[in-house]
Amino acid sequence: MNIKQTMNKDIKPLLAKASLCLAFLLPTAMTVSIIVNGTGCQSASVQKQSANILYTLHKTADLALDDYLDLVVNGVIKTNSIPKVMSAYASFQLAYAGAVAQVASSSNAVPPKAVMDSAAAFASIVSDARKGTP
Repeated sequence: MNIKQTMNKDIKPLLAKASLCLAFLLPTAMTVSIIVNGTGCQSASVQKQSANILYTLHKTADLALDDYLDLVVNGVIKTNSIPKVMSAYASFQLAYAGAVAQVASSSNAVPPKAVMDSAAAFASIVSDARKGTP
């Protein structure tokens, strides 16, 4: 299997899921779209694409947490959701650290499903907290 087939099989589904997580995490701030393998362009290595995915997930989660905490500080959201949100963020951080170690150790490693699932869980908890669901 050549590198392009590997990217099509492994990276593109992860990019699609990452894009959905990003759109879900920051519904009011921005929508991020990721375009891979444009015609006529040379694609980046699997490791570079994986690093980009992880960087984007981390930055988006940080921005979502900052936005959430701003709402709490300004009294828009009650403080009873803080423990659940912070616990989900800590779980995401653990999954993220593992994913970074995995991607850094291999030039063909893709971000593991666990980091995507953790990002999606964090996004869901932040969304519920913003709606006032405990």
